[in-house]
Amino acid sequence: MVKKKSKKNKSKLTKSELTKSGPTKSGQTKPELTRPELIKPGQGEPQLTRPALIKPQLTKSELTKSGLTKSEAVKAEKLKAKKSKAKKTKAKKGNAKNKLSKAKAVEVVADFARLARLMRSAEHEIGLNPAQWEALRFLSRCNENANSPIALTRYLGATKGTISQTVIALVKKGLVEKSSRAGERRSVVLTLTDEGHELLRQDPWKRVEQGFGTLGAKKQFHTANALARLLEEELAVRQSQGLSAWASSEFFGKIT
Repeated sequence: MVKKKSKKNKSKLTKSELTKSGPTKSGQTKPELTRPELIKPGQGEPQLTRPALIKPQLTKSELTKSGLTKSEAVKAEKLKAKKSKAKKTKAKKGNAKNKLSKAKAVEVVADFARLARLMRSAEHEIGLNPAQWEALRFLSRCNENANSPIALTRYLGATKGTISQTVIALVKKGLVEKSSRAGERRSVVLTLTDEGHELLRQDPWKRVEQGFGTLGAKKQFHTANALARLLEEELAVRQSQGLSAWASSEFFGKIT
């Protein structure tokens, strides 16, 4: 029988051989220790490394944040996510703003005009015309120096004849009283009666006032500012034309 040549098992390097310097037990020289990531492809067999030099598997965040510790990488990832969320929120607000800016001015003005027409119609249904309702509202809010026919004329921007007829009608209906101002015999004072105050509780514009009150604080703020600006611009135009353009503060402000 032919004896098979026994193959000698290749001796494996032990941990102690890897840590010692000089030749190994099998007479081989100690291989050069390197880190696995420094071995380039195509350079032959990878060299043995010391277990202590092998880095543990990196997480995804650590791979993307080279040179950072694990805790630093986690913080960086959270910061990146926060910035991404803020960017999306800003973009969302920008889209909403663009949609709002597309509102056509002609449609907004048409809505204002329609609302005013509906309110005028409701005013007539109760038995007063718009000028008479305006006079009642003015007298319920004005200060003690503005409760006169002259101030009412300036505030409404109407003619003296129109205001004179309005006051006469309100006095006949028992909604307003006329009297002389103390110390000024020729100065007339207009005062709302109890019937006048009671009728104002039925003011059709109260519905609009209640609707405005249901809006959020921001919407109320922006709506009030927008209307005040439009009113101020219209008053400036009337003033440039020599027409009545008195600011509300002249009639409703505190007396000093």
